[in-house]
Amino acid sequence: MMKKLIPDNEFVKNFLTLITGNVIAQLIPILASPFLTRIFSPTDFGLLGLFMVITNSFSVVGAARYELAIMLPEKDEEAKNVFALSLFISICTGIIFGTLTIFFHDLIIEKLQRPDFSLVLYLAPVVILFISLYQALNYWLIRKKEFQKNAINKIGQTFSSTSGSIVLGLLGVPYGIVIGYALGWVAINLVGWIQLRTTGFKKDGITRGGMRKMFSVHRDFLTYNALPALMNSISTSLPLFFINLFYVSAIAGYFTLARQVLIVPISFISYAVSQVLFQRATEKIQQKLSIKKEFKNLFILLSCVAAFVFVVVASTGPWLFCLVFGSQWEAAGEYARILALSCSIQFLVSSFSILLPALGRVKTISAWQVVYFIFVCSLSFLSKKEIHSFLYAYLSIDVLMYSVYFVLILTALNRYERSIR
Repeated sequence: MMKKLIPDNEFVKNFLTLITGNVIAQLIPILASPFLTRIFSPTDFGLLGLFMVITNSFSVVGAARYELAIMLPEKDEEAKNVFALSLFISICTGIIFGTLTIFFHDLIIEKLQRPDFSLVLYLAPVVILFISLYQALNYWLIRKKEFQKNAINKIGQTFSSTSGSIVLGLLGVPYGIVIGYALGWVAINLVGWIQLRTTGFKKDGITRGGMRKMFSVHRDFLTYNALPALMNSISTSLPLFFINLFYVSAIAGYFTLARQVLIVPISFISYAVSQVLFQRATEKIQQKLSIKKEFKNLFILLSCVAAFVFVVVASTGPWLFCLVFGSQWEAAGEYARILALSCSIQFLVSSFSILLPALGRVKTISAWQVVYFIFVCSLSFLSKKEIHSFLYAYLSIDVLMYSVYFVLILTALNRYERSIR
């Protein structure tokens, strides 16, 4: 079935390698969730959710989006300079976030209205740095077609994070679930740097002049995509942030678990698909070859996956959560059922969104991200609505905006196909 849909053997191999690795990586926290939900309370999950909101949002601009440009140069020497530039910017960004956290710590805690987040906040800049560094490492591995190493990294990260959280929770360590999450990013960086050497990476050719040149050549990522990408990442996290502000911490915990079980796994799969597609599309675009076949076949396959996820969650959400996590988590299952359609559409569209930077449509992405951010910010007017009304409003925004996003992807793809005929 797979080979019929995607006949290119190398593409199939890379696709299956990343998908398999990401599926296994996500099975680890899913299988461990019954233990985690009995060790940690909904309030603990809410704390983890808020921590992930901050770290995942700001790590998107940790390297000023230059990590995406690692794939674009035809010569490895230029790509190495982009890679080094990404690492340098990531370190600078980590120092800046750390300094701001120290100076504005009390103000941030006051605005968040979460005094229990006080000590955890100091850990956020460290995690932002590790995520940013690994993003650059990841794109170098993808450029070198080291998809197996990438898959192993994902498994190692989730295993380290999940096992660390369980051990720390059983030992009664405060904020164990958050510290465990941080340990996962430390582990994936350690392994990533070891793997970098196995790809034959050498510092030869990396110069200040080369880095400055790449900074200028690919400045569109900084100029047009960094701020919108930050806004888009914040948009993804804002609903949880608003829920933390508008409702009790237990509701934030239910929402966090619903996202962790439903959205996070398929987003990892979507990310894996996009990585293989990015490498493949970039290679073909450089040779002025068609990428329509890959798009069409992958679309059919992923549409089936998205439909399956929607049907299962929409029909059995509350019952499934009660069965797996315990009766106290029924509300999380209800939230997952509401978000099922949004989640499925987001999974399908996000898998192909990487085609826009590959086709040089950075400004198109940026424009969409800004509009999406504005729409999500409108949820702030629902502070007096009950949680289900809030979730349905969030669902409507996601369905509308990701449908528009898919139209933009199709438009860019059709223009490219016409240009090479």
